[in-house]
Amino acid sequence: MLRTLQRLALGTIAGLSFAVVSLAQTPAPSAVGWLRYVIPPDPPRYHDMPHAVALLGDANGRPAPEEEAAAEELDRGLGHMVAGTDILLHRIDPRNDAIILGTPEALRRSGLARIAPGWVDKPVPEEGFRIVHLRNGIRQWWVLEGGSPSAELYAAFRFAAMVTEDRQLPNELAESPRFPLRAVQIEGSVPEDGVLRQYGRLLASVGINGVVLNCNAQQKAEAARLFRPFGIRVWSSAADMEAERNIHLQDSSFADAPMSGLAPESAGKEHRAARFLLLPGGLRQPVTPLRAWQMTLRTPVAANLSGGLGVLSQEAVLPLLEQPMLQASLYAFGRFAWNPEESRDSIVDQWARQTWGDDARIFDVAKKIVLDSEASYAGITSPLGLPRLGTEHGPDPMTSETGHPLADRQSIGAARLQSAEFPEAFRREYENPSSTPPEWLLLLHRVPLSFRVRDGQTVTQAVYDAAFTGASAAANADDAWDETRELVEPERWTPTHLLLQDNARRAEIWREAVVDWLLRVTGQPDTLGFAGKHAGRIEAETMTLKGYRTIFTEDKEGSSGGAYIACSLSDCSASTEFRGEENVYRIEVGYFDAPQAPQRFVLRINGAVVDTWTSAVRGAEPGGISAERFVRNGVRLKPGDRIEIHSTGAMDFVEITRDPRWN
Repeated sequence: MLRTLQRLALGTIAGLSFAVVSLAQTPAPSAVGWLRYVIPPDPPRYHDMPHAVALLGDANGRPAPEEEAAAEELDRGLGHMVAGTDILLHRIDPRNDAIILGTPEALRRSGLARIAPGWVDKPVPEEGFRIVHLRNGIRQWWVLEGGSPSAELYAAFRFAAMVTEDRQLPNELAESPRFPLRAVQIEGSVPEDGVLRQYGRLLASVGINGVVLNCNAQQKAEAARLFRPFGIRVWSSAADMEAERNIHLQDSSFADAPMSGLAPESAGKEHRAARFLLLPGGLRQPVTPLRAWQMTLRTPVAANLSGGLGVLSQEAVLPLLEQPMLQASLYAFGRFAWNPEESRDSIVDQWARQTWGDDARIFDVAKKIVLDSEASYAGITSPLGLPRLGTEHGPDPMTSETGHPLADRQSIGAARLQSAEFPEAFRREYENPSSTPPEWLLLLHRVPLSFRVRDGQTVTQAVYDAAFTGASAAANADDAWDETRELVEPERWTPTHLLLQDNARRAEIWREAVVDWLLRVTGQPDTLGFAGKHAGRIEAETMTLKGYRTIFTEDKEGSSGGAYIACSLSDCSASTEFRGEENVYRIEVGYFDAPQAPQRFVLRINGAVVDTWTSAVRGAEPGGISAERFVRNGVRLKPGDRIEIHSTGAMDFVEITRDPRWN
């Protein structure tokens, strides 16, 4: 990179000192997130990109750390994508093309207006920037003007991103952030220095300017040093940030309804920053809740909103750096905090192209998966705005029923509109359930089971349909990604495939729990006939058991049929005789992750081992949170075959259905 490259020769061009630097010593482009700088498909579009960066610095020519980072980023990005920026200058010369980095003051000192007659000096906000293309005869300059050194860095990232996305570079582009505070809170212990540096680049690239860490004074000072080149301020706690910025942090949604985008009012606070969950589905269900975040601006919390704080759990810090589908939420949050009016499609399109390259067979699939993830997750966890029927770890509808059942034989909904936390004007606007947005309906109102939603369905049927559609979308995402197998390098394709597989399984578990809960508490059938029906399912407690014992549970949706089997010996088995027609089948086993130590499962057909798997450790007893699925496709069965599961782990059911890939 420019600041650290070996300088090979010094000389003069037109009387100006310069340094030619060797790109051979440049480290390989980072594989982190969307900053991979994939070579665009049409490099000739950028064939005349200048090979020099003019870094103007302050009045004495000294660049700020953010300006040096901006020059390095241009070298890292353009140097890889279009073989540019191998010369570093500290002045502008009319006889040399260049990408110019400077503040308004630096550009005025440089005499740019005399060199390039087309240059017009305009006001630039402190964190805003302009990217301007100038020509004078055969000479050209790209001016990356920032209202501050940090804004110059934002401009450099934006410029490199447009090349990555293979965009037509504009003659002039001006951007500035809507909110002055754009921060991320990393919960838990402070990550290692190398991890913080990677986050620094990612955060700065989408205009995030603050980080909240759980740290002491020494750790804060070290983190501040690491984040300084990225223009990112460090606070040791959310309270520390609130005190310094004179703001009040406000949850952007009810804690148990993160997909609603609703937030109660916080009276008497002049300045507010909304707190957003970056991964409301946890690590196993990638969801980018951009619509919910944007809906926040339509609620009471939007008044005097001065910024946003994205919250990232400690367990997600390292996986997010390694998993592109999780990174989509971080990218979307940064762009949303910068410009909440930008469309979802535009934001996700940028992420997809930068992350996966400009092959539409890949980025279109990734883009659709992310755009569909929000509706899919909402459909299986909080359909029609119901408070989430569980936690980010899994379904648990009974938890949401504690004290105030969300549904019964007459009605359904949380009826929170009458809460004193909402201002009177908001309550008046949405007092009529018929005119309330569907995504808020059952959070704000409690309605009769016969209530008709906007498409004419009963409210219960709309909930059923949302749950089935959401689970289907998760399964379709995995199938769609499978089509990209030959197009994406294995080290990136496989982790994404495994994540989407896990997401599809979790969605099935959620859907089953929500649908069975609704059927049980309301008694209203699914008009399509799917609710409560499990084709090919054999409850574990009805199988031939050796060493296993049946456990009945009050958590009706935590286990199929309200019961599961637990092992009381060192080796237990559950077996059944297949009575269907000879064909190729899909065998699905419902089991539970272990509370303490992992457990091994063995699937046998007529005594022969067909497959094995091992449960994870979830620290939870059998129930919705620890429920899991194992699937084996392509198993040929004939009447009389003996199917056995050997394990010491808890098991729920075995389900045998025709394999759709063979039938």
